[in-house]
Amino acid sequence: MRLQTWILDICVMAALGLGARSADAQNSPQQLMVQLGHSNWVTSVAISRDGKLVLTGSEDKTARLWEAANGKELRRFTGHTGSVTSVAFSPDGRKVLTGSEDRTARLWDAASGKELRRFEGQSNGVMTVAFSNDGRHILTGSEDRTARLWDAASGKQLRRFEGHTGYVDAVAFSPGGRFVLTGSYDNSARLWDAATGKELRQFSGHSNAVATVAFSPDGRRVITGSWDGTARIWETSSGKQTLQLEGTSGFVPALEFSPDGRTVAGDSGRDTAGLWDASTGKQSMRFEGPSLPVNSVAFAPDGRSVLTGSPENDGARLWDVSSGKEIRRFTGQSDWVMSAVVSPDARYAMVGMADKTARLWDLKSGRTTHRFEAHQDYPEQTVWIQSVAFSSDLRTALTAGGQTAQLWDLSTGQEILRFGGSGIPIESAAFSPDGRFLLSGNWDGSARLWDVHSGKEIWRFNGEWHNDGHGGHSDPVASVAFSADGKYVLTGSLDEKARLLDAASGKLIRFFVGHTGQINSVALSADGKYALTGSNDKTARLWDTGTGREVRRFEGHADWVSAVAFSPDGRLALTASYDKTARLWNVNTGAEVRVFHGHLDKLQSAGFSPDGRYVLTGSMDGTTRLWEAGTGKELASLIGFKDDGWAVTDPQGRFDSSSLDDKVPMQWIADASPMHAQPLKAHIREYYTPHLLARILKGERLASIHPSAQDRKAP
Repeated sequence: MRLQTWILDICVMAALGLGARSADAQNSPQQLMVQLGHSNWVTSVAISRDGKLVLTGSEDKTARLWEAANGKELRRFTGHTGSVTSVAFSPDGRKVLTGSEDRTARLWDAASGKELRRFEGQSNGVMTVAFSNDGRHILTGSEDRTARLWDAASGKQLRRFEGHTGYVDAVAFSPGGRFVLTGSYDNSARLWDAATGKELRQFSGHSNAVATVAFSPDGRRVITGSWDGTARIWETSSGKQTLQLEGTSGFVPALEFSPDGRTVAGDSGRDTAGLWDASTGKQSMRFEGPSLPVNSVAFAPDGRSVLTGSPENDGARLWDVSSGKEIRRFTGQSDWVMSAVVSPDARYAMVGMADKTARLWDLKSGRTTHRFEAHQDYPEQTVWIQSVAFSSDLRTALTAGGQTAQLWDLSTGQEILRFGGSGIPIESAAFSPDGRFLLSGNWDGSARLWDVHSGKEIWRFNGEWHNDGHGGHSDPVASVAFSADGKYVLTGSLDEKARLLDAASGKLIRFFVGHTGQINSVALSADGKYALTGSNDKTARLWDTGTGREVRRFEGHADWVSAVAFSPDGRLALTASYDKTARLWNVNTGAEVRVFHGHLDKLQSAGFSPDGRYVLTGSMDGTTRLWEAGTGKELASLIGFKDDGWAVTDPQGRFDSSSLDDKVPMQWIADASPMHAQPLKAHIREYYTPHLLARILKGERLASIHPSAQDRKAP
């Protein structure tokens, strides 16, 4: 195997921020792109006029550019602070347009990913965008019930189209640019004069919101799809309905005419996409594959394929029009990181994923050694590994997800024992300090203590709940923790309360009340004096375990606090948030000490290494990242791929990887050819660093990277 060559390529890509260049890599004429894809639903899709590029927008607040011929991710457009609701290419394909719930539309350079212009003025979220055929104008539709016309070159607002009494959820230019078409939550579609802003006619008949609109290529017809489950074709000049597509129901969110106007592609409203004859309304094709809702659709310029986007986290798909079969998928090759922990002896790290697996990393070799796959009660069950833990003797590992917690042999990777299975989802789990017991937090609001050797339940805490906070939890228990001496148990719940229990009996000792949002994470200080909680109210709070009183509040996060931890010496508190950051706080003063920036999506997990020197964070961006606690410096990213492969990268572009063949989801993007992905073998000599993770943890001083003369050559 040519492992070293392939590993080098992978490490570069991930180390460059998974496609975003670090300061150390700015002078490099190429970057390595780790294909992580979107971390949330695809909301909108588009195909460039030459058919070579695909554009997707997502709930993850980004848009991404892909190579149509091979599904390779080329670029990421970041900066929106709300979901990207709509995307479009300029006619020449050199610019990208995005609309977002953050009330802006933005214009980007397709080759570099840089933001060129911002269109601001809508008083609510921008739900839809479009380019005119000559590229001179931009159209936006908003939740503020207006559509607006903008000058693409200057960003100046030219015109407002007012009259709708509901959100404007769809817009389109006529082929010649003279007319504007809008669809609204007021159940109507309307035609406007682009030059004057005057309403010309309404297309009335839908009994619910109009979610999609489009012109035929000759501009003589208009098609609309609605929440009323119907798709209708209208005569543009008269506003009369001429046809209704057969077989649609539920919600029809996406429709488009083929380039020759003879066919319509879209969603039937029954979680299936297909084709219809535009002259008869009869369905002519149903795309094969799993039943998935489709929320956006685009024809390729030659009409031979159709691109669809889905409100499921599996990317966009390209379909063959003649056969109805899937051609290609535009998606990432990693999944959300839900939990991560370092073993007590710092030998291992374990990462729980949203793909029902947990990966064991050997920190001495810097590679994964085992993959633990969670039990599924039925094949279609989605299982997220919400909790991972190591026993104190380092002989076993614990994973919790779905309706079970599982005990694994660390040396063999085999399952030893299974806990739960009563049909109640397990939200969290932890080992007792001596490794003899397992504590689970459950969806039914209970906390349960189990014997690790027999698998039997010892006690269950779900006592009668009272409005004053006494008794059991009234909502799922999201987090559990043991005290260092094993005498106490702390639980945190979606009911906004935390409770301290006696570990031997399960009896309630004390409750902690004050959060105004669900509690996502709890921790106890090593000396047992303090409890730490993180909540959807965007705060973490420190509590006196002896009195139950709030001691201090840690405020600064802009979104939910998803994870909390104490440093081993108890002097620092660590928080992780949906605002994409982790933060360190001084426990005695409440002052913010440090912010860890770098993740691309919400953080789900954060913890310290046993010696307190490092911080480990896990994110929905598909990465686990290692940081230097004392400086906030990012040291490495750990990535587990869906095919069981792995990669480690650092911010300078170095990498290590499980494989170096063409199937590894990474590619080079060169400045000289930014719209074409190059294979991993193209630029590898400077960046491959075997055992990269282990060498970083040893404190080894790695040689600086300088792109070689060969690497600097234009491909």
